Amino acid sequence: MDREKENTLDQKEEKRSVGISRRNFFKASGIAAGVAALGLVTKSQPVYAGQESESAIVNFAVQEVDQSPYNLPPFANAENLKRYELGKNAFYSKELSMDKFGGNPWHIEAEKYIVKFIKEGVPGYSLMDNAFYDAAWASYKGTPLFSWEPLGVSNIKRAETVGKWEATPEQNNRYIKKVANEYGSGDTGVAVLNEQWFLSQDEKGKPYVFSTEHSKPTITEEAYYIPKTMNRVIVMLAPMNPNMLKYAPTTLSEATVGTEYSQMAESAGKMAEFIRGLGYNAIPMGNDASLSVPIAIDAGLGELGRHGLLVHPEYGSSVRISKVLTDLPIAPDKPISFGAAEFCRTCMKCAEACPSESISKDKDPSDKVACASNNPGMKKWYVNTWTCLNQWVENGGGCNICLSACPYNKPKTWIHDVVKGVSAKTTVFNSTFATLDDALGYGTHDKNPKEFWDSDKNVPKWW
Repeated sequence: MDREKENTLDQKEEKRSVGISRRNFFKASGIAAGVAALGLVTKSQPVYAGQESESAIVNFAVQEVDQSPYNLPPFANAENLKRYELGKNAFYSKELSMDKFGGNPWHIEAEKYIVKFIKEGVPGYSLMDNAFYDAAWASYKGTPLFSWEPLGVSNIKRAETVGKWEATPEQNNRYIKKVANEYGSGDTGVAVLNEQWFLSQDEKGKPYVFSTEHSKPTITEEAYYIPKTMNRVIVMLAPMNPNMLKYAPTTLSEATVGTEYSQMAESAGKMAEFIRGLGYNAIPMGNDASLSVPIAIDAGLGELGRHGLLVHPEYGSSVRISKVLTDLPIAPDKPISFGAAEFCRTCMKCAEACPSESISKDKDPSDKVACASNNPGMKKWYVNTWTCLNQWVENGGGCNICLSACPYNKPKTWIHDVVKGVSAKTTVFNSTFATLDDALGYGTHDKNPKEFWDSDKNVPKWW
């Protein structure tokens, strides 16, 4: 068969497939709408932490639960996990560096690819793209916003003079979320401190110690000392731009990552300084000091996905997470469930899209670790972060393909809300929904980066 005929047949097959998928889609959506009409849409207020959603269907689908979803099927044994040593992380692994990067830090090796791509004129890797990406990190890398010490902005002495702020824990929960919203958080929750989710030591081996002998956060040459009285964690989400993720895995796509890491620093840094001004201790955190995903789950902001990331009911996986540990009395939020883990059992889209095959394709979670950087003991889907990071390096420093593929990253339309609502109540349509996600053109990452710079229109911040 010659190439022209083969292409023609491929195009016909593609049209046939999409046509069938669209019919199935409307059939499924009709069923979903019927389910909604029969009583799914009964609540108008969201029960998950943070900002109100306009979708009654999604609001109803999100249910408070007594245990964090990582303790519920299909997951198990989270209590077996030990506090993680940051030095084991793929980013800092000496073993991985020697095996794949010639002993260099991964970002040094990635820079070689960036320079190569720039010289070859690869779309999405121009000097403009890389300057755009680098500058996006300015607030995260170029400021002291994650300092454990007061920044000198809030008037700390004022609270010492008039006394600490006093309100009920429930009032403080409401106030904190209003402040977080103004400081740029897309959604905010509060968790009770679980020391299990804090690092045991940093990448150089300095330990994090919860201390009864310290009244303020203290960093010495020997250790990071955290007062035991600091027992609440404020968790804030920085939603990434899913339209930028469509340019994955290029440097252009990574610009939204840098932008939201900067937003993390600004939200956490400002929140910490605000709390200090009320007379209380605060430690702002990005990816340092503690894990982010399990704390966000504890704070009622989502579930654990197949790709090891947080899945939020509105933003999906397109979020970055910052935290503030404090002793301000705040009522915690309850964890939530909306069917994400069950959907992940069927979906597989992130695993199928992953170019390095780093994400498990097993239907059910297991205790089988994927690489030496995993923290063993829990039943979950383990991600091979070594092959993932190696793919990052070969991409020039990032990827984002699994984020772009996630079906929970969707425009806010009634049909997508129906799908989310139905998938939270039944698994019957999960396979169909995942298939139709591709057929209708979502979950792709095939945009030409030249379109971004050549178009007269700006890329919308959210669908």
